[in-house]
Amino acid sequence: MSYKVYGHCYALPARPFTAEDDTHVIGGGLCCDGVWITESGLFPSSLASYEFDPSQADYVDDDVVFIGCMSPVWGHAITDGLKHLWWFRTEDYLNNHAGKRLYYWGPKPLSGNFLELVRLAGVDISKLHYIDHVMLFRSVIVPDISFNYTKGWACEEYLETIHRIISNSRPTTRIDGRRGGQKVFLSERDGLRTWGVKSIEKVARRAGFTIYYPGEHSLQEQISVFCSASTVMSFESSIGHNTVFCRPGTQLIMLRKANYENKYQAIINELWAFDVTTVDANLSMMNDDRFPYAGPFFVYPNEALCQAIGLSPQLQEVCHFPRKIFRKYFRWILWDGERSLAHRLSFSEHDTGVLAHEVTKYREWQTKLFSHVFRYIPLPKWLKEKAVRKIAKYKVRHFI
Repeated sequence: MSYKVYGHCYALPARPFTAEDDTHVIGGGLCCDGVWITESGLFPSSLASYEFDPSQADYVDDDVVFIGCMSPVWGHAITDGLKHLWWFRTEDYLNNHAGKRLYYWGPKPLSGNFLELVRLAGVDISKLHYIDHVMLFRSVIVPDISFNYTKGWACEEYLETIHRIISNSRPTTRIDGRRGGQKVFLSERDGLRTWGVKSIEKVARRAGFTIYYPGEHSLQEQISVFCSASTVMSFESSIGHNTVFCRPGTQLIMLRKANYENKYQAIINELWAFDVTTVDANLSMMNDDRFPYAGPFFVYPNEALCQAIGLSPQLQEVCHFPRKIFRKYFRWILWDGERSLAHRLSFSEHDTGVLAHEVTKYREWQTKLFSHVFRYIPLPKWLKEKAVRKIAKYKVRHFI
């Protein structure tokens, strides 16, 4: 592992999809001699460059260090966001480059636990600078990456970065005061992206799990909880990536929100040699097949989950399917939500073939679900007519 030096290098700020969406970006990073430096993006292979006017760039007559893209999504922050930081504890950096300014890009400046994460990783945050406009540097040092999502690997330097964060946080506390290992469910609040979480929390409590909301606590407290846990249950999503702070060999129960495998979590599980049990505890029906991780999700306690957490047969009998929540979820994905079928049918620029597939999928799900789960919910008349007009050429009228 080493680093590369790029002379006369442009730095581009993040460019969000829309003014309302400051989380997802389509640009940012470094460009040298008209060539995009792929390792400067959020993902190593992403081509996130965009056209810009070089004459508008602010020139910085200095040699600086690039520390990467800092995402405001926590799961990316503790994986992609740490991939360059191994270098800051090397003798080369400490002896030869410690006085240089550090630059990063992302949708927004670091703050709160995100800034604390970088500090615990050994970075002098007083030297941090945020790239919010096009800049031109005399030269930029870019450390090699220690975490590569696109190729599915992480190396020893990434592990060392995590160990350094844990060591600097001085983990001591436990959420229930016990000295021994504890069972923790990393949960999230019910919302329009994930439905049915409360029903799983109810079952988790019966099995002796402590419900914990990581995002509502300081990073030091979170790390203390993760380090002391003997068993962790979590959704296989961004919140589950917090297990990087668990001890190797910890028992994990990962709940899938939809029919896809989270590659980030797979890397973490293999690197830490966790004892993993994966449970499909969802009825996430109308997720876009191209972006299944975008939601919305519906999760619920099924028999597989009850067995995984060790509920006795007597307690399993009291675990009921959350029918009222499911009916609300189903109506929301059908015509109330931002990504609902009704919303997508209202825009002519969307690919009608994709819409045909989604309408077909909706109809198939209707026939699969039993009447005791929810009342049959047909497409409303106005939506049915619009769907027929828009996708008539695909001859799927009989599905709706």
